[in-house]
Amino acid sequence: MTELPPWRPLLRAAREREGRSPAARWLQLATAAAAGGWSRAGARKT
Repeated sequence: MTELPPWRPLLRAAREREGRSPAARWLQLATAAAAGGWSRAGARKT
């Protein structure tokens, strides 16, 4: 069996923590637009 690299458990733990964070859910909501992209309604004019 192949040995996993030493950073693999750290990456997995970080991904699990991010999945439980409220920020991860907000990001998912923000990227799920009906038109398949970002909405221009909330865009700031420069």
